[in-house]
Amino acid sequence: MTEITISLYASAAFILLVFLLILGKSSQINHFFVLVFFILMSIRFISEWLMLNPDLPLKALWLAITMATSLFIAPIVWLYSREITEASLPALSRLHPSHYLILILALGLLWPLASSAHWGNDWAADHIEDRLWAEEVFIVHACMLAAILIFAIQAPLYLIMTILNLRKRKFRSKHLFSNISDGALNTARALIVILSINWLLAITKTANIFTAPADRGLTPLFALVEVSAMCWAVYSVIKGKFLFSEKEKELGKTLEDNEKKQYAKSSITQAQRTRILNKLTQAFADPEFYTDNQLDLSTLCQQISEAPHYVSQVITQDLKTSFYDLINSHRVKIAKQLLVSKGQSTILEVLTESGFNSKSTFNTAFKKQTGMTPSQFRSQQLN
Repeated sequence: MTEITISLYASAAFILLVFLLILGKSSQINHFFVLVFFILMSIRFISEWLMLNPDLPLKALWLAITMATSLFIAPIVWLYSREITEASLPALSRLHPSHYLILILALGLLWPLASSAHWGNDWAADHIEDRLWAEEVFIVHACMLAAILIFAIQAPLYLIMTILNLRKRKFRSKHLFSNISDGALNTARALIVILSINWLLAITKTANIFTAPADRGLTPLFALVEVSAMCWAVYSVIKGKFLFSEKEKELGKTLEDNEKKQYAKSSITQAQRTRILNKLTQAFADPEFYTDNQLDLSTLCQQISEAPHYVSQVITQDLKTSFYDLINSHRVKIAKQLLVSKGQSTILEVLTESGFNSKSTFNTAFKKQTGMTPSQFRSQQLN
């Protein structure tokens, strides 16, 4: 069993080190906190491998490092969610002192564990008397439990803050873009999954140790879950991600602030509303305009020569929808025509011609508007 677990952790560490080399050389986008996240996970897997290897010393030190890396994972995921929402690296110097105090406290609690490490290949040092060893074990275990308790509280709190940041990201995407196949958001979700799994495994492992001191043979299972989740996360990141441009960030922030205030202090007049609605009607009379899969709010506003925040306000208040849903409702209408008129075309060809850039987005939008999948719609119309 131990050999299987060691092999799993060694494989995970190797995969992550190769992945970090690839990620570190990529110059397409800023991915600082993703890089930090996977560095931490590499250190974690390496330390777990060192700890479980029966021929290696300093086992308590490797366990302390494993637990310490877990304490940093949740803050890093939260910082990444801020990075992709704000399109810039958060200033660590401006973070509230409580973020640092919690980490310092938890790391301090791991010090007794780290300082108990020795050069033997067993957990207990041969030169320490049984009575003194028992006292040291009690202190070490008590501090470990306190550190685990901090992690058990810390991770869910950061998870909530991360989800709130991702909601901002999604809001801005839906009001800025006609296609929101968002790689950065998918990467963040992958990191959230890793964080959640680590949190659950930490709680489960602790419960398993204290309720059944004898090995139940679950360690390989825990390792398999960890490694599998990590491989999936690596795959999700490889699929790619993007950040908002500075212009998009500022526009998104304006739209979000307006939404929160429900445009209460907006100076838009009824005449302006009517003019914008008429221009929108004229713009959407041309299918070539809205079937462009690169269409975004800025492009639309340039086309009709209106201010983005006014256009967004009219879409939200007068049309009772978002820019994303407005564009895709017109695309679905075109797709319905193509499904019938081009019966030999594949679904992929139809969705591409309609302006969609992914099958999942197309299916979701189509079913939302028609109550059925594109294939079901075509079968119903052609039979």
